[in-house]
Amino acid sequence: MNEINAIGIMSGSSLDGLDLCCANFRKNNSSWEFEIQAHSTYHFDTILFEKLKTVRSLAGLELATFDIELGQWIGERTLDFINRNELKPSLIGSHGHTVFHQVDRQLSLQIGNPQAVAQKTGLKVVADFRQQNVLIGGNGAPLAPIGDLLLFSEYDAHVNLGGIANLSLRNEKDIIAGDIVPCNQVLNALASELGMPFDKDGDIARRGKVSSSWTETLNLNPFFKKKLPKSISNEWVNETFLQKFPSLSNEELLCTFTHFISDRISEVLNDAGAKKILVTGGGTFNSYLMSLIERRLPDAEVIVPDTSLIEAKEALIFAFMAVLRINQEPNCLSSYTGAKTDLSTGVVYFP
Repeated sequence: MNEINAIGIMSGSSLDGLDLCCANFRKNNSSWEFEIQAHSTYHFDTILFEKLKTVRSLAGLELATFDIELGQWIGERTLDFINRNELKPSLIGSHGHTVFHQVDRQLSLQIGNPQAVAQKTGLKVVADFRQQNVLIGGNGAPLAPIGDLLLFSEYDAHVNLGGIANLSLRNEKDIIAGDIVPCNQVLNALASELGMPFDKDGDIARRGKVSSSWTETLNLNPFFKKKLPKSISNEWVNETFLQKFPSLSNEELLCTFTHFISDRISEVLNDAGAKKILVTGGGTFNSYLMSLIERRLPDAEVIVPDTSLIEAKEALIFAFMAVLRINQEPNCLSSYTGAKTDLSTGVVYFP
């Protein structure tokens, strides 16, 4: 299949909404090209947001029921997205919403029932992209680097400032990648204590001071000494950070953690000698965070694309992963997940 219109669907750990992107993908010889046709974000209503926020505490039957409920909601929003934009997709790649990601138990569970999405939309759906990789020794994350490798090859590094910040690095042979540091999950949680969904432009953090004692504690965490590839779970972020904030003002907490994010990201990029860096994800709208990252990368060109690509990139890549899966081409590589082999992964659901 050398040309196809596909929709990608992404619900991230920052809980800022359901991102959808429809694109046309074309393969010319061995190279892929794409054109975004439409993208949109559907925000969760209060009830759905609170359920997603506490989803890991649901009992088995409650979780199974919510899986169907969320899948139907995703299907309805996808159908609305298609109709509003007069799209003609033939395929959906749905990430779902991660509940558990525990590599040591060979487990990665996403909800948002893909069969329900297929039934609502009448389209073929590819989902469950992580579990097979985890079962053969991989981290199951990150997944975006296949898009970085094949759709954005002009950059030698790609940074995604999402709920968790991850990045990928190109070398002469392939691409290596991994999760680097919790990002918007922590910043948004701190902002929510002040009654705000996020720290707009990093203005609260900008007013604060860096706590040297908390910085020292953060730096002692052994995860940050590990080499790529590596991954972070939402459970780990919750247990390690969200439940253990020190007794500091919110301004100090936000300032310190914003600096910590920029330190961890720039450290990896500087060590790799990255020169041309594409930065996407919701964190790019945090001007204070971006200024810190750029300040710590004086010899690199840091590129933030237009808003449409920032908002659409993750969903775009899940659409692309679905296309590769249908084509039976590798869409999840061992070089950045640590698995035993490359995979063409994802389960296909028919309406």
